[in-house]
Order: sequence, then structure tokens, then C-alpha cells
Amino acid sequence: MMQAAASRLLRSRRFLLAVALGAVLPLALLAGFAIREAGRSDHAADESRLRATVRGLVAVVDAQLGAYVAAARALSHGPMLDEGADPAQFEANARPVGREFGGWVVALGPPPELRMLANTLRQPGQELPDLRQAGMREALALPLGRVFGQGRPGVSDLFLGPLVGRPVIWSLAPVRRGESVTRAVALGVEPAALRDLLMRQETPEGGHAVVADGRLRILAHSLDPAGLRLGLPMPDWVTRAAEGRPHGILRGPDGAGQEMVYAFERPGLAPGWIVAVAAPAAALGASAREAMAWLLAGGASLLLGLGIIGWAGWRQALLAARQEAEALRAGRGEIERLHAGLPALIFLRSVEPDGRSTLLYRGGDIEAVMGWPREVVARSAEFAEFAAPGAMPLRDFLCLILRAGSLAGEWRMRQPDGSWRWMRTHGQVLSRRPDGGGEIVGYVLNVQAEREAAARAAASGRLAALGEMAAGLAHELKQPLAIITLAAQNADNALRNGRPEGAAGRLGRIAAQARRAGEMIEHLRRFARGAAEDAAPQPVPLQQAVEGALALVGGALREAEVSLDLALGPPPGPVVLAQLVPLEQVLVNLLANARDALAALPPQAPRRVCIAARTDEPSGQVRITVTDNAGGIPQAVLERIFEPFVTTKDVEKGTGLGLSICHGLVGGMGGTITARNEADGAVFTILLPAAPAVAAAEPART
Repeated sequence: MMQAAASRLLRSRRFLLAVALGAVLPLALLAGFAIREAGRSDHAADESRLRATVRGLVAVVDAQLGAYVAAARALSHGPMLDEGADPAQFEANARPVGREFGGWVVALGPPPELRMLANTLRQPGQELPDLRQAGMREALALPLGRVFGQGRPGVSDLFLGPLVGRPVIWSLAPVRRGESVTRAVALGVEPAALRDLLMRQETPEGGHAVVADGRLRILAHSLDPAGLRLGLPMPDWVTRAAEGRPHGILRGPDGAGQEMVYAFERPGLAPGWIVAVAAPAAALGASAREAMAWLLAGGASLLLGLGIIGWAGWRQALLAARQEAEALRAGRGEIERLHAGLPALIFLRSVEPDGRSTLLYRGGDIEAVMGWPREVVARSAEFAEFAAPGAMPLRDFLCLILRAGSLAGEWRMRQPDGSWRWMRTHGQVLSRRPDGGGEIVGYVLNVQAEREAAARAAASGRLAALGEMAAGLAHELKQPLAIITLAAQNADNALRNGRPEGAAGRLGRIAAQARRAGEMIEHLRRFARGAAEDAAPQPVPLQQAVEGALALVGGALREAEVSLDLALGPPPGPVVLAQLVPLEQVLVNLLANARDALAALPPQAPRRVCIAARTDEPSGQVRITVTDNAGGIPQAVLERIFEPFVTTKDVEKGTGLGLSICHGLVGGMGGTITARNEADGAVFTILLPAAPAVAAAEPART
């Protein structure tokens, strides 16, 4: 029995051993597989943390560059960058903005010359640098292509600043006038600002962060607070590995030969740059080895090991998500801090195809721009309660931006004291969605001072025109007064001679001429007073505007023996969307200039002026031309004809401001004015919206 029991025990032990071997072997294989996958997962989690860190750092760098570009954009819409404006005035206005960012502001001329027009660092009498200097052309080639070729902002590579003698970078914004980019505004800073920004960010233990320009030269390094590595090239293997890639993970030696893992991305405003965060490769592998040791120690229980792996993966993913969210919050905070001092309200909206929108971001010096406390503005999503009656609703304005890609408009905003302030809103499509909606970014500026200055210039121009035409106007008024005097004398004689029937006719003539003189005086009074500042463009028959202009300058044309031809079509001619008095002022100025130019012809030569108009149906615009046969405008003057103080007249006969004021008046009515020469003389062309296009020209807000 003892032998049987021993035999049964032996068979039982063999069975248990077989069962144990059959169970342990699969468990061991599964454990080995789990250990390998845990190592891979831990490596992936480490790399995910590196990617999250570099994404947060890219957000901060983009915020810094975005603040530079926003400052340049705010300056790009001022009148001091128009054709013929004084560069010294622009420099004086832009100098405080440059100091706010610890840099300076420059203005660049149009292609192909691309010469520097203004520089806030320039001393009186100092020459402006030539952009063709060694290093500047290469550094500015890509951003200038984005600005003038695509109308988008750009950031330059590192180059040696000719006025400061130190390495600098520029953030450039386009200057739009109509549909074209005519100039560029650039904010120049030294890379020390980026280095200070980098030093404030957290990096992995034993690692570092670096920002390099499009030629992979170091702009900022977290291990280089003194900036000794500025301008040095990145390692060759980084250049080769990152070429043509927007982001990725790289492995290789640093400058000291230590094996590192780099996560890199490219900023949106400087797509050629690289922002990278590095961590020692050994540190990343250590966490994976630790996970394997824990799994081996707990190999007796596969379920527990798998539970630990799942928990660790969840915890690491949660930690990575928290780190990324914190980096994004830090980037947003940095953006808001940088925008707080800008003299503009900056906004970002998510817009549906029908114009409904959600405000995603609003920043800038809101109280200075809007005139209301920040908390009051924060309660308003669309400013509908602040806008003047008749302003275009925000929903319609956003729909227009989605269709056009970019749009600007002016509107009046009520102030706490009951007064009104003129604002200019500019919006641009940042991204589009398949459903037709998208994101729109833009800004709002306070242009009250600019509007008041333009109104003063226009008023001065009207009074100057009346002064120049004083003799002709006196003649126009003298004629009805002479008729009244003669008719009164004849009526008196008729009554004395007992012929009352003759006196009645002459009294009627007196009344008619008195009405004519009164209408002329009323027209002069209306012309001198000008249009109301808040008057919106309205339908104006072109025939009415021409008749008003001829009431002022017709006598002067007749005295100068100038024949006038009108080709306006059937009365009342085309109807334009404009303001009557400003349109009359433009026509008066053009006719007076033509009279002065024709005066230089030989005495027997014919003197002709023609005003013609037609409607371009596809564009919905009315084309008005004023031509003469005075021989044309000298080419050197024609290229700058609408600049202030440019004139062909003698000093005592003209100031050179008339056509500059005309340019501003036509632009304020939503049109354009150009000049060219033909065979016989000069041709001025005015384009104004036809009256049915009123919806596209109303002011807007955001």
C-alpha cells in the first residue's frame, strides 16, 4: 500500500509539474512580450512628452513673432505710408512702437527696387542702408517673397544690422493699398528677446532647447544665457535629417558628443526656422529599463503586471496631456501679455458659412482703442449696442470676408460721454473649412484723429479752390446782378411812361435772376461747408455733381476760352455711390488744373476738356474720365502726381495738395483715381461703385 501511495504521489507530482510547466511557459512568453511592449510604450511616452514640450515652445515663439507682426500690421494702415508721405513723420510715429519691443521699425519700398524708405534708428541726415548688402538679400529673400508675392507676413533669417552693427531679425507685414501690396513694414529686434524667452521655459533634465533660423544658424539656446552661440551653425547631421520635414524626432550627438534625442517643429510665422527640444538618450532609456525590472519582479502574476502596464500607460498619457495643456496655457498667457500694449484690438473668430461666429480670442489695449473699460467690452460679443445706426451687421461683414479673403471697413462707435469715435476694422481669412466656414483674424484701430485730419485737409482744399476761383465766381454773380439792375431801371421807366404791362415782365425777370443768384450763393455755402463727417455714401446722379462743379468753375473755363464736352449718357447720367460735395470738389480740382495747363498753349490753339462716364457692368463700377489737350504731364511728375506738394505750377499758383486731397476723397468714397498721358494730353480716371452696390460699401465692425 505504501508503494501504491508513493506511486500515486509521484504520478500526482509529475502531473502537477507538467501542469506547472504547461502554464508557466506560456506565461513566461506572454511576460516577455509584455516586457518588450512596455519598453516600446515607455519610449513612445518619453518621445510624446518631448513632442508636447516642443509644441508648447513653438506656441510661445509664434506668440512672440505674432506680436511683432501685429505691431507692424497696426502701423501698415496709417496714411504716412501712402504715396508721397513724409518718411520723417512715419519714423516719428513708429519710434514708440519700436521701443515698446526693444527694437526699431523700417519701411521698405515696392519691388523690384525694394529700397529702404524709413528707419526709426536713422539720425537726421543719415543715409538709409542698401538692402543689397551682403547677408541682407539672402536673409530677406523668403519673407519678402511672402509679403509681396502672397500678401502674407514673414520673418527674416539672421543678418548683421547695418545701423546697429549687431545680428538682428525682422518681422515684416504687407502694406495694402487697394488690391495690391505697395510697401512692407518691418519690426527689427535683436535675438536676445528670443533667448530671454527660451530661458524662461522648462526643458527636460539634462537637456536643452534651441531656436535656429532658416539657414539653421542658432538664434537662441537655453544653455547659452550670454548669447555666445548666436549665429553658429547647427550640427550637419541635424541639417540633413530635418531637411524638408515640418516636424519629427531625431537621434544623434550634441556638440559634446553625448547621444541626444531631439523633437523639432517649425513655427507657423517662420516656416523655415526650427524649434527643437533635446533630452539625453540614456535618460529616456532608463525609464524603459525600470519598467522591465518591475515586470520581471512581478512576473508571477501576469494579470497584475498587465494591470500595472495599463495604469502606467494611462498615467503617462494623462501627464503628457497635462504638460501639453500647460504649455498651451503658458503660450496663450505670453500672447496676451505681449498684445496688451498694442494700440489695436486683435480678434480671432470661428465663422460659419452664414456669418454666425464664435469669439475665440480678443486682445490688445482695448480701453485705449475702444474708449470703454475692458470689462464692458468683454460683455459684448459683436458691439451691436455701440455701433451707429446704419452700420453693417457683423454677420454680413464676416460673410464678405469669407468671400473676398480680406476686407476693411470703417464705422462709428458710441463713447461713454455720448460722443462718437471712428473705428477701422480689418479682417482676413486665416483658415477655411470644407463647409465654407473658417477662422478669421483681424484687428480694430481708432482712426478718429486720422479722419479729423483728412476732414481738415479736405476743408482747406475746398476753401483754397474757392479762393483760386474768386474772380470767376464774382463774374458769375455779377451777370445776374447786372440783369437785375437793368431790368429794374427799365421797369421804372415803363411805370413813369404809363406802360405798366412792360414793368410786369421786367419784374418777373428780376425775380428769376434773383433766384439764380440765390441758388449760386447757396451752392457756394454748401460747397464751403462740405459733407457731414458721419455721412454714408449715397446714390448721387453724376449729372448733378458735374453741374455743381461747373457752377463754381464754369465761368473760369469760359474766360480762359476752354470748350467743355460732356459725354455722360442720357440724363441724369450714371448714378454713383458717393457724397455729392466731395465728388464736386474732385471735379472742380481736375477742371481747374486742366484750365491752368491749357493756359500754356499758344494763343490760337484750341483748348478742350471732356468729361465722360460709363458703367462697367461686370465690375459694377462707374468709370469717369476727365481729359484735356494740354500735352500731358511730365513723366517724372506723373509717377508721383498724387503725393503731397508735387505740382507743375509755380509756387505762387499752387501748393501741390489738390490732387493728394482728391486721392483721399475718392478713396474715402470707396473708389480709386489714376492718371496717365494720351496723345493729346492728360487723362484722369475715377472709378466709383455704382449705386446698386451699396451693400458692399457700408461700414463694418467686429
